[in-house]
Amino acid sequence: MKRILSFLSFTALFLVMGFMAFSSMPGRSDAAETNPDILVENPDIQPAAPMLQTSIYKYNTVAIPLDISDSITTAADLVDYFNSAPEGDPKTIDQVLHWDAAAQNFTDYYLPNLGAGDPNMPIELGEAYWIYVDNTANTSLTLVGSVPSEGTIQYDLLGSSPACRYNDVMIPLEESSILTASDLVTAMGGPSYVDQILEWGADAQNFTNYYLPNLGAGDPDMPIQAGHSYFVCLLQDTQWP
Repeated sequence: MKRILSFLSFTALFLVMGFMAFSSMPGRSDAAETNPDILVENPDIQPAAPMLQTSIYKYNTVAIPLDISDSITTAADLVDYFNSAPEGDPKTIDQVLHWDAAAQNFTDYYLPNLGAGDPNMPIELGEAYWIYVDNTANTSLTLVGSVPSEGTIQYDLLGSSPACRYNDVMIPLEESSILTASDLVTAMGGPSYVDQILEWGADAQNFTNYYLPNLGAGDPDMPIQAGHSYFVCLLQDTQWP
C-alpha cells in the first residue's frame, strides 16, 4: 500500500520534536573547518540543539515513517529530491544531521553547500533527521512511500543513570494509540525508564514542548503523533516498541 507523506511546509513547521534548548553551534565558516557536531552541554537538563541561527535558515526535524527507499536512500538523495521540487533551490537545504545516542551527539552529517560530511549518509525507515532549511523558500515537498509491516521498526534505546541518555525516536505508525506524553512514558516502561520527552518547535527554534515525569514538570498531555519524532531521555536501556 502506498501513502503520501508530506514532509515540508515552510513559514510553518516540519515534522517536529523537542523541549528548551540553549546552546549554539559555531558560525558556518567555523563549521567548514571543524566537525560540526553539536555537544550536549548539560545532559541532566536538556540536549543542546543545533543552533546555527540566521534569519533565513532554520532547523526542522523529519521522521521517516514510510519506506521511501525507491527514491531516497542517502542524504544526497534527500537534498537532490528537495532541490528538484518546483520551488526548490540548490541551496535550500544547508545541513542534514543525524543524532547518535551512543555518542550523545550529531556525529553523522552532510553539509552540501560546504561539500563537508558524508553525502552517502543513510536515510532510513524509522529514523529521524535534523535538516537546516531556507525558511524563506515557502516550499512544500511530498514523498510517496510504502507503509511498513507492523513490527518492522524497533529501536534498541540507550539509557543511563543518574543522568539520562537522549534518543531520537520516531513513533511508528502502528503505535497510533499513543496520544500523549504520559501514554508514551507508560508504553516505554514508566518513569523508571523515561526521564524526559522533548518536542522541537521549528518556529521558535527551541524545544518548546516537554514532559519530565520524575519532576512532575511540563505537560503530561503533550500531544504525541505517530510518524513524528521526539527526543526521549532514558534512565535504562530498553527495546521499543
